[in-house]
Amino acid sequence: MQGQPGQAAASLSSEARGIFSIVKGRYGKEGGDEDFYCSAYSGDSLTVDRVGRPRVTLRRPCLSILWMVQPDAARKAFADESMTQSGLLPRFLIFDPKAEPQERFTQPEPIPHATKGAWSSLVAELVESFRKQGNEARTVTASKGALAVFTNYELENVRRRRHSGDLRDLASFVARWTENAWRLAVVLHAANHGSQAHAEELDSATAENAVKVMRWFSARQLETLSAGRWETLRKRLLALLAVLAQANGEISLRELRRSHSFEEDEIKQLQATFPKSFRIQRKRPETGRPSDVVTTRLEDMKE
Repeated sequence: MQGQPGQAAASLSSEARGIFSIVKGRYGKEGGDEDFYCSAYSGDSLTVDRVGRPRVTLRRPCLSILWMVQPDAARKAFADESMTQSGLLPRFLIFDPKAEPQERFTQPEPIPHATKGAWSSLVAELVESFRKQGNEARTVTASKGALAVFTNYELENVRRRRHSGDLRDLASFVARWTENAWRLAVVLHAANHGSQAHAEELDSATAENAVKVMRWFSARQLETLSAGRWETLRKRLLALLAVLAQANGEISLRELRRSHSFEEDEIKQLQATFPKSFRIQRKRPETGRPSDVVTTRLEDMKE
């Protein structure tokens, strides 16, 4: 990447099964390369030291990735908590096409020559205007309408990943959705305006289309994460039940928050996911203020 225009490169693979293990540090003695990939996504400066090689400093690295992996390899990667906590996997747009074999009775129509020619011309135009001029960065300006679209989308995502949101346990993924929508918008804008993309404002229609595409990807991402998400919630449930066992089957929400790092919204999410595992009740003592307590439901768990 150091020798590329703008320190920009692409990593493309149709057989990327082994790449994740390399990223994790299969051939390294000092851990994985997640920091490199995260920095290359965000454009943060990075210094790389390799034994027997000179130090390499990347000022504003830019890496585009297209990795195709088998579903089981993807599930294994997303089950690895360290790859999520490092921030690597939340940066990806991922989906499983769930492709089924289809019967074919006629030969498919080829891509029209005009379509292929237009695509080839657009790519060549963008390469000539921006890729080869990578050391001279150009800026795309967003219109007020586009800014409003992305602001509203970000507010929605903030609500969903805060403690009271429905995706609080996937906050690291949701936090990237608006940023990736911006990136998609730049791609769509470049496709619309070619070599003049830097001279035209990114309009609200393009922003709305980018958010629409991002919503599709986020839904597919949640499908991929569903199994791991359930397992994470199950582990938190087991931790909660262990606390309840130590407290003889009853403990206040206040004490759970203060001494065991269980927020009220998380307790309610666990109760909604595993309704037969415990109860949340309001208790009114003879003196003092009423309080909400969590109690076990052993009779339901035996059913």
